[in-house]
Amino acid sequence: MENHNSGGTKALETLTSKVSQWRAGCGTKRARVPEDLWEEAVVVARTSGVFATAKATRLHYSVLKKRVEQAKQAPASERPSPTFIEVAPPAVEWSQPPLPSESESKTVVEFEGRDGGRLRVEVTGKSAVDLVGLAREFWGSTR
Repeated sequence: MENHNSGGTKALETLTSKVSQWRAGCGTKRARVPEDLWEEAVVVARTSGVFATAKATRLHYSVLKKRVEQAKQAPASERPSPTFIEVAPPAVEWSQPPLPSESESKTVVEFEGRDGGRLRVEVTGKSAVDLVGLAREFWGSTR
């Protein structure tokens, strides 16, 4: 079933472009498609059709069809949404021993999935780590 409206066609073209750009930059044929691309493919498939979307984007038809069906079954309000957790540094009191220098400091963050999977991240010194992106990938991955 194809929808010939211009909004659906434009959305499909945009998605196809995004998937092509991702494929060009991922470096391997067996890389997992990012969850945000799957979510956008589900939205586009609702208007343009699963077959047309899978064909244009070269995404796996049966996986896309399953995701569209799952999205129909669970309304957005019932789907668990990630929660934001603010991590505040501990209060420093004068009676505490001095903090280690930046080169010696260590931060440990642990993630645990509903399926029991765990991820532990240790950062030493001054390192920039995208914890939010890492958490999205960890919790969004299907095992």
